[in-house]
Order: sequence, then C-alpha cells, then structure tokens
Amino acid sequence: MEKIAQEVCKWYTTCPIRTFTGQGKLEPYWVEHYCMRGNKHCVRFRMQENGEYHPDNMLPDGTKRDDL
Repeated sequence: MEKIAQEVCKWYTTCPIRTFTGQGKLEPYWVEHYCMRGNKHCVRFRMQENGEYHPDNMLPDGTKRDDL
C-alpha cells in the first residue's frame, strides 16, 4: 500500500475549514483531502495566495454552504 506524504497547508492554522471540522460542522474529508496535502487545487488556497476575498463558508472545492 502506497503511503501519501503529508504536507500541511500553510494556511491551515487560520483556515475556517479546520475550525468547522473541529466543531463537527464539516466532515473530516475536507481536512484530509485538502489541508493535510498542501493541496494547491484548493480554491480557498489559490484565492488567499492572490489576495482575493473568499467567504468563510466556502469549501476547498469552491462551493458554499449556507449552514456554516
């Protein structure tokens, strides 16, 4: 079985996705598949890097959840 190297996103400590997951409002999937892989495919990551506004309720894939 191939082990996937962990590369924690540099924005992880301040990202609301981490907070929402810790509060049980989001599934661990988001942290496991984006935050812990330093995923450059994360829409939030790209927007942050470009200095663009992104709402707290926007998920890493760019969708927004009104329940957050």
